[in-house]
Amino acid sequence: MLDQATLSPFEGPLHDVARRVLVRHPEHAMYRAGVLSASAYYAFVDRIAPELVAAGVPACEVHFAKRYPRDPELFVREALARLAHAGIVPDATPQRAGAASAMEHAAQYDHGGYGTFIYPEEALLLSALAAAWSARSAVFLGSYYGYWASCVAAEIVTRGGRAVLVDPDPHANAVARRNHARYGDAVRVETATGAEFLAAANDTFDLVVIDAELPRSHPDPDEAGKAIYRGLLRDVLPHCAPRAHFVFHNILFEDVTGDAYLAGIVARNERELGRFRAVAARELDTFVELASTEGVGVGVRLR
Repeated sequence: MLDQATLSPFEGPLHDVARRVLVRHPEHAMYRAGVLSASAYYAFVDRIAPELVAAGVPACEVHFAKRYPRDPELFVREALARLAHAGIVPDATPQRAGAASAMEHAAQYDHGGYGTFIYPEEALLLSALAAAWSARSAVFLGSYYGYWASCVAAEIVTRGGRAVLVDPDPHANAVARRNHARYGDAVRVETATGAEFLAAANDTFDLVVIDAELPRSHPDPDEAGKAIYRGLLRDVLPHCAPRAHFVFHNILFEDVTGDAYLAGIVARNERELGRFRAVAARELDTFVELASTEGVGVGVRLR
């Protein structure tokens, strides 16, 4: 039985909570259709903020609704084209079958009382990247209850590959194990911190997904919040295969909405992730920030 204190005030993707409000307004359809300008859409989100909060969207998360892409699939196509130009993916064509499979698994996921801040375009993007890279050995550091991993597990296992989900929360891991049990030994869930797992691991990975976070009250500033990314990236590098690929959630250093709260997130990321960026610049051959709702960083290490 899950400890209720660990559960989210909403269940499943937060985007689903917000969307149930957004679709009641014509401005949402107009924005999706390209008829409403970005600035008018931002003003619309501000105007219905009380409605979103009343529906269960945390007040601080309302601001991120301004970053929702008009079309998640178009976002992925444009992201892949950019990554192909940067030499990170070999082909800019989205994997339609893989995308459909990813969304099917996401729709069937048993959230077990947990909520997720993974957005539709981020789920589709990870699926498309795993397919484009033909990933066969993935590690998720900070896997939480396994939702994001579900978007690529079938793709990896069908190819004869394997995935490891790593998180220190045993309750969240119980939900992840239940959802990924269909894959047998090909997907395993480890209850450990990323540092603990990597210190004892003999595995080699060609896909590394990092989405960990510690309380910002943590006494070590090199570990607090998203600063933990630096240590995780450093520790996983000895376990990486040649031409390993990396995906990082919450990489948000640029924002065009003009939202003051999001400007604060950018400033906070500059502080917390500064040392991570230095390691990424030194160790990864290419690194690109993609402007998804919460921001995704994608990189490759050729050696």
